[in-house]
Amino acid sequence: MNQVPSHDPELGAVVQELRAGWTVRIALCFLIVIFMGIAAAAASQAEDAALWLALVGVLTLGLCALTLFILSASRVRLYQHGIERSGRFGRKRIAWNDLASYQLQIVDPALAAGAGAGLIGVLVARLVVRAMKPKELVPNAVWLFSKSGAKLTLAGNVKGYKELVKQLVPSLNERLFAQLKPAFDGGAPIAFGKKVSLQRGVGITVTGLFGRQQVLPLEQAASATLESAAFVIRRSDTNAVWQSLQAASVANLGVLQRFVEHAGRRYDEGVPLAWTS
Repeated sequence: MNQVPSHDPELGAVVQELRAGWTVRIALCFLIVIFMGIAAAAASQAEDAALWLALVGVLTLGLCALTLFILSASRVRLYQHGIERSGRFGRKRIAWNDLASYQLQIVDPALAAGAGAGLIGVLVARLVVRAMKPKELVPNAVWLFSKSGAKLTLAGNVKGYKELVKQLVPSLNERLFAQLKPAFDGGAPIAFGKKVSLQRGVGITVTGLFGRQQVLPLEQAASATLESAAFVIRRSDTNAVWQSLQAASVANLGVLQRFVEHAGRRYDEGVPLAWTS
């Protein structure tokens, strides 16, 4: 990440700038070559095989060149008072005072590795991933939403994306927690996406299939944590999982974690189960 000595009249000074990275570009070109290779194998069986193979080759080079051209313009600028993402087709920006929420897209590597291989493939993939002891999962994408409805997507097509996310998400949590705390203290319901809400005196409400709602008083929540690609809420009496939700379905999940940390009650292993209710 390089600091850029420039200033924007709306968002202030540029703090960091991330340019296009090569990882995503190479991966997409590799996929193009693989799929076009399958097409070439089929074309080799045609009567005019040489013509079709030449056409496939030209198309492969064209698609790779187009991919490199489009993604090479990807750029993310982090400003003092906001963030901007730009590319070949324009730019999007959100000022911090206009930020409404964020969501994380996280893909479980075990499920991805076992895709198409059935249940046994998923189980084997989980064992392999666990044996490799992978580092903490970094979201595949971060979606930022403004109060006016604009959406800005941050993804791995820029160099330094992982470091950016590790710095950015905690700062978003701090900012949004401070923004939502007065509403919570005043007893207003706070939505964390379409399925989850929080209200003082009521607790955490999760809406399931057919609109069925389940409520857990906040003081009975022990923790709300990311476990692989799931957002897991545990009870304070037994430490059992109360709800496990897809991380991408929960908005501002780090903010909900903060509310649970402040007002919840951690599970105490020393308390006999007979004393709990």
